[in-house]
Amino acid sequence: MTIQSLSTRAEQRAVPAEELRAFGGLKLIHVKRQVALLLEMIGRNKLFDQYTRHDISHIDEMLGLLDWIVPEQTASLMSPADWLMTVLAVYFHDLGLLVTKDEYAARNDSGFRQFCEDHLFDGDHGLDYRARVESLPPKEAERFLYQEFVRHKHADRIRAWIAGQAPSHLGITDAVATEIDALLSPLGPQFRRDLALVCESHHLDDLNDVVKYRVSQPYGNSDAETANMQYVAVLLRTADLLHITSDRTPSVSFRVINPSDPISQQEWAKQMAVKRVRPRVTINEDGHPDPALPTDTIEVFAFFTKPDGFFGLTAYLAYAASQLRQSHEWILGSQKSRLAPHQFPWRRIDDSNVETQGFLREAFEFSLDQARILDLLTGHTLYNDTRVVIRELIQNSLDAIRLQHRQDASAPQGRVDVEWDSSARRLLVRDNGTGMTQEIINNHLLKVGSSRYQDPEFKRQYPDFAAISRFGIGVLSAFMISDHVEVITAHPDEEQARHLSLRSVHGKYLIRLLDKEADADARQLAPHGTVIRLSVRASADVGDVLEAVRRWVVVPAWPVYVSVDGQEPTRVGFDSVKDALLDDLKRHGYSSENGDTEASPTILERRLGEVTIAFLVRWSPYFGTWSFEHRPWEPVRRDDGTNAWFGTCI
Repeated sequence: MTIQSLSTRAEQRAVPAEELRAFGGLKLIHVKRQVALLLEMIGRNKLFDQYTRHDISHIDEMLGLLDWIVPEQTASLMSPADWLMTVLAVYFHDLGLLVTKDEYAARNDSGFRQFCEDHLFDGDHGLDYRARVESLPPKEAERFLYQEFVRHKHADRIRAWIAGQAPSHLGITDAVATEIDALLSPLGPQFRRDLALVCESHHLDDLNDVVKYRVSQPYGNSDAETANMQYVAVLLRTADLLHITSDRTPSVSFRVINPSDPISQQEWAKQMAVKRVRPRVTINEDGHPDPALPTDTIEVFAFFTKPDGFFGLTAYLAYAASQLRQSHEWILGSQKSRLAPHQFPWRRIDDSNVETQGFLREAFEFSLDQARILDLLTGHTLYNDTRVVIRELIQNSLDAIRLQHRQDASAPQGRVDVEWDSSARRLLVRDNGTGMTQEIINNHLLKVGSSRYQDPEFKRQYPDFAAISRFGIGVLSAFMISDHVEVITAHPDEEQARHLSLRSVHGKYLIRLLDKEADADARQLAPHGTVIRLSVRASADVGDVLEAVRRWVVVPAWPVYVSVDGQEPTRVGFDSVKDALLDDLKRHGYSSENGDTEASPTILERRLGEVTIAFLVRWSPYFGTWSFEHRPWEPVRRDDGTNAWFGTCI
């Protein structure tokens, strides 16, 4: 790319600094041309090649954003040194992402391997991260890991290079460091030190430190040669945050967008949805837009047809809004202390113009029913076994089937299917119960601790319905073992099925509408039913899924089938309490329900209201009475190592 001119307002206001003694010898147009050539190299060697554009177009867009980010009154106050440092910071801030062929070849001589062990693969999160990386082809996995190393260190790298250093623990980068040193050689060491700190700052959260980022830093004996480092750093961060239009995604650290998923940034980068970012015009007292009035809000326009992009954008905008508020407070603090008059009005992001197609417009999120949560948590330890997730989901399914048959006695035979794919670590629970309406999703599924079956209106309609799942924590429990939970549900009262893709209990979710005839998942469920899919984390131990289901499901009333790794489904549970007791007795050597003599032990079953009891008794011809059979035995060891005492089944 050939750079012919310095076209933005920021660059034009920085050019006069070339004539000042503190910066004499620097030619901004030459620096920009050379930086453009270096930026074009980012993405070679298949590192950062699919993530985002960091070429000179990103630089120009950031500089263009400054036209309205900087209020006109402040723009007129800014010195040539302010503008020069701002422009150079924008030029250089992303160059730390540049990886040469020689650097990648020498990656094992840097701090790369130690970084992987100490940061990427440490703890439970590291187990999940390692599992995802190991799913990639070896060469691709190695490039991805070095890409993450450079992404995490890129701000440290550019700080060191601008300061004339090339520490090996940040990568073997002597050639790049030498080129940058030559470009900035006309500048004094103090200005280069401060420029390096500002470039690094877009990856830090310490801009309130006015000792590090001085608001009045002289580089010569005039106001024109004095810069407000704090304000320049805020401008760099803000312009980088707000360049999220469809030609690029923001270069922010891995932890910002989604710390639970190392591939998520690549997925989000492909969502070319954001059309425009601009200041929102203020409404005057008459209710009309008035561009002359000050504004503190930035509005984002986007259009989505896929949920993944929506989740990424909403999470990112929440982060960006928090950064704007923080920057506003930092600059306001400097104003109040009379350190500098510079203004930064931006405090809010308006995302009401983020539109969707094929989804309900409203975004949904988990909320808390505080009273129920307190009742639930008091005196109980709910989740000391990750396999309880399977129990919670099956309980929900069985309740939905029971309710469906209470509402419609002619409904097809109820059934619950549990499928486990150990290689892909995917768990599925499907039922043909009632399914959920939008109202149920709003009021109960996404309201933690709120059970539909405890709702006063439900109790009025079904006063004798005793639910197994009573606490409203079924779907929430899934996040014990998964970071991605999908819920697809169809209800007879609604024309379309619903699809939720849940990435976090703290996130917001779009509900996609599915045609019950055209969509394969909805067609399989229709006219009613629910399927829940979990991508199970590598660090989550679900053990033997078949044995876990056997542990929790004894007399389910409806068939429960478990399929592991595509094998033929195994039916779990018994048709009656009597059958369950007989099976347990057989585990202890009891060969037959009825013996050869009248006095042999026998299993009896009795139903008392809602309670069914089965017990082993022996008839005494002499006394003409029944008596309980007493049999001392040791518990049978299950496959998962627990003791199999047969007792109470609810």
